Amino acid sequence: MSRLEKFAINQNCTISEAFLKIDQNKARTVVIVDDDFKTVGIATDGNIRRFLINNPDVTSKISECLNTEFTSASGKDSREKILKFLDNTIQLVPILEDDKTLVDVVTKDDFPLSKEKNLVARCKSPVRISFGGGGTDLTHYFVKHGGAVMNATVKIYSHSSLRKRFDGKIRINSADLGMNLEANSLKELKDEGEFKLIVAAIKLINPTFGFDLTVYSDFPMKSGLGGSAVVISSIIGCFN
Repeated sequence: MSRLEKFAINQNCTISEAFLKIDQNKARTVVIVDDDFKTVGIATDGNIRRFLINNPDVTSKISECLNTEFTSASGKDSREKILKFLDNTIQLVPILEDDKTLVDVVTKDDFPLSKEKNLVARCKSPVRISFGGGGTDLTHYFVKHGGAVMNATVKIYSHSSLRKRFDGKIRINSADLGMNLEANSLKELKDEGEFKLIVAAIKLINPTFGFDLTVYSDFPMKSGLGGSAVVISSIIGCFN
């Protein structure tokens, strides 16, 4: 059976034949074509089951429960565009020529996720300027009195860069402090001194791998721009 034969079925075939093909291709979907191999629609196992609730006859033609509103792509579309189509609900994307002729079918199995060897994540988080209400957002205040603040972000950032390691070790570099912190494991990482806030956040994240983390900011420390929170925000972004 060729690749297209696994996914394509003629519109005159029966529902039982379509079910057999759906079980074989594992995409839970078939592409329905006419005698000239032009695509007229698709049918998922859900489409078929809903049809059979009111018409319990598996000898009915598959064309009776086809879906004409489906996502397709052309051979000119990029890999990234097709990947975006293959979300949690779309299991199959037909590749069509301009005249709707079916030339290929793409499923999630065609894009296996390869293990990253040197994964680097980068994130930046903007600082904020407070116009009023500062302090009313602190827990001990707003739980009793309520709170209201007015802030705005500006194009000044704290940056974080995270590279996974394969030896389990942890190395944190802060360009703002001009200091490094190293440990053989997360358990040995001490949340004290200048790195106390960063280490506390990392231990809450609880990563299962070693890493090199570099942090630097576009603004000086103790500038009143919410720098500590911004640094932590960018670090969380890297781990996410």
